Amino acid sequence: MGIGKMTVFGIVALSMLAGCATTPTPEEICSTGWISSRTDKAQAEFRRDVRPMLRTFRKAESQLQNGNSLGFLQMANVMRAVEKFIARVEDSRALEDLRLVGETCNDPALVNKVMTEFLQDEGAPQVVLDFMNNLDSYRNLLVAPPKSEL
Repeated sequence: MGIGKMTVFGIVALSMLAGCATTPTPEEICSTGWISSRTDKAQAEFRRDVRPMLRTFRKAESQLQNGNSLGFLQMANVMRAVEKFIARVEDSRALEDLRLVGETCNDPALVNKVMTEFLQDEGAPQVVLDFMNNLDSYRNLLVAPPKSEL
């Protein structure tokens, strides 16, 4: 390899290293589009992970929209679905990703906003949302720091 080629190779290598050494600031990466793409991905993962629970929520919503109240067994099914939902979401990669986005972009309410929007979009009745928002286990899930900080 000649001196000229080595010089060019060295310059290219140094510029690549310099590019890797810079860390973008939250202002540079926390655009609406960047956040939206990550929250959309998280919601898709949640949807896949909690599909059976969402089905239970939708059935309850349909019953309530038809002017009927939920019977004892249906309420028990909804409560079991809420417990399973929390357990599945708590251990999910998507929740961890949302927490990191919220922390990176200094938006502590991001997880709560995304989860509420997700549940509403998936047909969870307001009574289920209210019930979940009154559960300590669910509220703690929404405000916990990323596991990388624990």
